[in-house]
Amino acid sequence: MKAILIREDQLRASAEYQAKYNEDDDLSHFREVTRELQLQALREVGIVDAELLDALVVLNNARFDYKDDPEMNQLTVYQRLDRSRQGTLKNESKLPNVPLIDEEGKSVMLADIEAKSAAQG
Repeated sequence: MKAILIREDQLRASAEYQAKYNEDDDLSHFREVTRELQLQALREVGIVDAELLDALVVLNNARFDYKDDPEMNQLTVYQRLDRSRQGTLKNESKLPNVPLIDEEGKSVMLADIEAKSAAQG
């Protein structure tokens, strides 16, 4: 897995794949390019076509499987730079009052939207 993650990271940063990512800014395009480079990385480490789809699932789950492994987390850009964290909100939690932008581009607070929605019933 380590060799695959290293190669995936190299391909992701390569001029070839950066150019492919820049061809379109649609999320589905990014996913297609990512799938392509991941399949290439798998093939390069010896995964044969019959095993590719299963291996792709394993690769995509590696981020979560190795979430507590500092060495593995340094192998890919999306792990090295991941600043996400599990939040504290649960079902039925009171939402924090945060600033948002409405459809017209104006600043609005979440509590104001919530109050307006409640008043409209």
